[in-house]
Amino acid sequence: MKNSRFKINIIDMIILVLIIIAIGGVIYKWKFDTKAETVKSTQNVIQFYVESVGDYATSNVKEGDLVRDPVQNITIGRVKDVQVGEAIEWTEDSKGQSIGSTREGYASIIVTVHANGVMTENGLDIGSYVYAINKSVEIRAGKVALFTKVYNIYPYVGEGNEG
Repeated sequence: MKNSRFKINIIDMIILVLIIIAIGGVIYKWKFDTKAETVKSTQNVIQFYVESVGDYATSNVKEGDLVRDPVQNITIGRVKDVQVGEAIEWTEDSKGQSIGSTREGYASIIVTVHANGVMTENGLDIGSYVYAINKSVEIRAGKVALFTKVYNIYPYVGEGNEG
């Protein structure tokens, strides 16, 4: 009778084989999976809209400002255009109808940003976060915080040929 420190039985062998197979499967999937497509980021245009914000804010958003999403901690891109219009404030009349009116000292703003990302069927994927039209997004453009909605998304096709 032999005294051995290590006794290997059939259950230990089965467990060892299963672990080796699992590790091999993970390595194969990670390294040799031909189905995984490499999707390249492209330059796109994303527009953010605010119905009503103080004039002091609209006057501080400038072309070239860095645009970030502080909630997702993502740099979206740089401001390429700022369109300021009349603020739209919505109220109801006595019949329950929505009525839009202007408000002094306030303006609407569309901030156009050039952003690198992957256009998907659900929106623009930037940093593993998908921005979709009508999605509420807080952005920081330069020193200004804006609570916006995504107004439009489209591929950038060159100066003068956008959208």
